[in-house]
Amino acid sequence: MIVLIVVIALGVLLFVLQKAGVLERGLKDPNAEGIMPWTEWGSRQKLEGKPVEADESAPALILGGLKYDGNLRLAGTREPRGEIMIFIGGNLVGGSWYGGYHNSRTKRQYDLMNGGFLGKFYPDKKYVDEQGNEDPSKRYFLCMGKFAMQETGKQIVRLIAGEIYVRGWMDEDNMLTGRVFITSDHKNYHEFEYSGKAK
Repeated sequence: MIVLIVVIALGVLLFVLQKAGVLERGLKDPNAEGIMPWTEWGSRQKLEGKPVEADESAPALILGGLKYDGNLRLAGTREPRGEIMIFIGGNLVGGSWYGGYHNSRTKRQYDLMNGGFLGKFYPDKKYVDEQGNEDPSKRYFLCMGKFAMQETGKQIVRLIAGEIYVRGWMDEDNMLTGRVFITSDHKNYHEFEYSGKAK
């Protein structure tokens, strides 16, 4: 009889926790190592209960802050992948991936038509270097947006669209290092990197 009461009590407890969102299905720790940016974005939005939204003061706040304008590179190479502009104001981060690039492997040209993104800093994510040392002076941000580009090659012209995710760390000297991910299906993606000083 006691076992039956314990089982029923556990069942009720699990039901209540599930309804309260504590046991969210598929909810991953947004600070977990190796988590893909779209999974992290979704988890952060579920935990916060709302998406990142900019009110009417956001453009002035962002544009009145720091700005980084530099080149994107294919991750692990020096091959260019357009340019990125990042604006930082208060806790908000926004910007755009723009320009065009030639892929030397596929011999195709890519011209960006849209690549805007918006996000913010997340102070709960801590920077840890390769030796395991934590650096509290680095602040982490994550942004999400939409992109569209035209791909042109021999006998091909097509539109490619999807989501863009921008991750980055900013240190106390306003040096930015980060990565950009583009995906149309959350399975296949391209990863680019950037680094430089915001002024």
